[in-house]
Amino acid sequence: MLTVLIRLIQLRGPRRGPRGREGERMISLNYRDSRPIYEQIRDGLRKLIVTGALGADEKLPSVRALAAQLAINPNTIQRAYNELEGEGYIYSVPGK
Repeated sequence: MLTVLIRLIQLRGPRRGPRGREGERMISLNYRDSRPIYEQIRDGLRKLIVTGALGADEKLPSVRALAAQLAINPNTIQRAYNELEGEGYIYSVPGK
């Protein structure tokens, strides 16, 4: 089974995430899953938010940075972020 673990580098101070080293959170991508990659990213981020691994007002990696880290198209990351924003899990601050 092809599974990729993604480490989201925390941008503000050290903190322990689920099954991660200090300053990292993890979500997993399974390229054999029937769900699209953007849904897997969205669901993984949603889980980190709901469980408190990502705190309120905590900055997420930029679309470009996360896309480069995962070696996937930035539009995939943008779509996941847009869906999370539409659901009210995250918000964007223009110019930051």
